[in-house]
Amino acid sequence: MIRPSLNDFIKIAHKNSVIAVAAELPSDLITPVEAFYVTGASYLLESAEQGSTVGRYSFLGIEPIVRFHIEENRCTITENNRKKIYHRSDPLKVVLEKLKERPYYSFGDLSPFPGGAVGYIAYDYVKHWERIPANNRKEASSLPDALFMITRYNLVFDNLMHVVKVICNVRTGGNPERDYQQAVNGINKIIKQLERKTATRSLSDQQVKIGSVHSNYDKNIFMRDVQDIKERITAGEAIQVVLSQQMQASFSGDAFWIFRKLRSINPSPYMFYIDFGDPVILGASPEVMVKVTDNKVVLRPIAGTRPRGASPQEDNDLKHDLINDEKELAEHIMLVDLARNDLGRIARPGSVSVDKMMTIEMYSHVMHIVSEVSAELRDNVDIIDILQATFPAGTVSGAPKVRAMQIIEELEPVPRGPYGGLIGYISYSGSFDSCITIRTLVVSGDQLSIQAGAGVVYDSVPLKEYEETLNKAKALLTAIRNGAKP
Repeated sequence: MIRPSLNDFIKIAHKNSVIAVAAELPSDLITPVEAFYVTGASYLLESAEQGSTVGRYSFLGIEPIVRFHIEENRCTITENNRKKIYHRSDPLKVVLEKLKERPYYSFGDLSPFPGGAVGYIAYDYVKHWERIPANNRKEASSLPDALFMITRYNLVFDNLMHVVKVICNVRTGGNPERDYQQAVNGINKIIKQLERKTATRSLSDQQVKIGSVHSNYDKNIFMRDVQDIKERITAGEAIQVVLSQQMQASFSGDAFWIFRKLRSINPSPYMFYIDFGDPVILGASPEVMVKVTDNKVVLRPIAGTRPRGASPQEDNDLKHDLINDEKELAEHIMLVDLARNDLGRIARPGSVSVDKMMTIEMYSHVMHIVSEVSAELRDNVDIIDILQATFPAGTVSGAPKVRAMQIIEELEPVPRGPYGGLIGYISYSGSFDSCITIRTLVVSGDQLSIQAGAGVVYDSVPLKEYEETLNKAKALLTAIRNGAKP
């Protein structure tokens, strides 16, 4: 059954509104990956960790109708094959304005994300909000500061209720009967595609070629910069600075095959594949950047890691070692304090709360120390205000955050691009969910890039920090090539 009915649609339809027209069907015979192939979707957002909180929904977007390309102070909107350029001091606001320009109507619970904008914000976008003097010796990034898309159709897989909702977010014009019928026709077409059960491609029949890996950071220079940071920490400039290097390799083949490989060998709370044409961004991130639902904002700092054991006893031994590691605990507490301070900038007085403190969460191949910090938003706080207070995460920048970012800008040889920024959605309904862009691959042209960082503190060993970043990046490439665990 399709909701709303034509009569109900006509009652609320007026020019320049968005109305969700939706159908629901069982999802027990089709997976999100199959749906991605048969519908030609542009993105897939999901969690491979099953559970009632994390992992309930998988989201797909079909047929992009609005694209946002943000570079410096310009936001270019492409819609109906026409481009319009907006010049703003904070061009990300244009995305929010576009989502809010039409009132949104939906019937029933369609999930936290029935439709809206999906995309990324690059780490360097923070320069719109904080005083980070640009390093003019760096080459400009080849990627935009942010990319978002709005699709006409959205699929919502409810993995708890075992249904899939096919949603057309109708941008009404002057003829509601025609608008409704076009939506119904589009929904029925997608349902037929899902029911056709077209065989999907197996992991074994894909031809993907990845060349030799090279870094943008000379080993000796990286270690010299780690030593430089240590001296600055000793001088009181910072407590921690996350220094990163970018690994690149030539690439050819189906990037979605890489995503399928990652989700099978490294399931994570945030799995994403977004095809902008160029670039394609895919990854498996364990860490929330920021999440907003019903006027509540949540951060979940992750710091402190051990591999999973080969047995329950080994798991317990590693867990005990992790939770008693003074260095790991000190770093984690620092990041919890940073999260509390960030939320304090936008929260109702007295509402900042540490809901979980240093709990151990088990993932497929690793365990992490995780805390959760939440707050109630003050009145008139929007997503831009939230990002100004929290972006980027302390786990990819350092503390104090602004000074750490200034040092990063001075030392790292190229702009970070998507790494260390966020991937997520901004819903028509007002919800916002995003993850930190780590454990992520960016495919642009015939190049694949991975970036990884290490948190430098006063007693860091330069060679070990270099090797940590190298191993993090190479582990993903190794996993793709031969199926080894990352």
